[in-house]
Amino acid sequence: MGGACCATREKDRDGDLPAPLLTGNVFQKFEQSLPFARTYADTVAKRVRQAAEECKQNGTGNGSNVTIEALRNVFKTPAWADLAKEDSRVSRLIKHAVFSKDKGKTIDANSLILFAILNSPGSAIHKSEVFFSVLQDGGAEIHKFLTAQDKDI
Repeated sequence: MGGACCATREKDRDGDLPAPLLTGNVFQKFEQSLPFARTYADTVAKRVRQAAEECKQNGTGNGSNVTIEALRNVFKTPAWADLAKEDSRVSRLIKHAVFSKDKGKTIDANSLILFAILNSPGSAIHKSEVFFSVLQDGGAEIHKFLTAQDKDI
């Protein structure tokens, strides 16, 4: 995606990217077919955090978890349209136990964000900022560094 990726990013960082050409083995094609492949990692993180805040405010979460309904409220672009369908690939994936710490009641926001780092486009700088914000709540704006004694390490 090289230079075209970055030019597109500056114009419309919250919009969908074009659908990638599905290549590779069956697993790679599956990953490329998900909306994560059409949304920058930092945009996914921003939306997941918005959903977590919504859940915290309405009492369905504690700020570190989200509901599928809250995610549906923040992921409104065409690439994420299947999230509205209960039995779609993306809905089933996000509701999988691997993303839950409470046996499927809610979705762990950080697990979903880490999945986006691995499966969404973005520069190493943007992805490292997202990763740092998972390790340090508030990100680099609040915390200037991370130490070996940090509770999250």
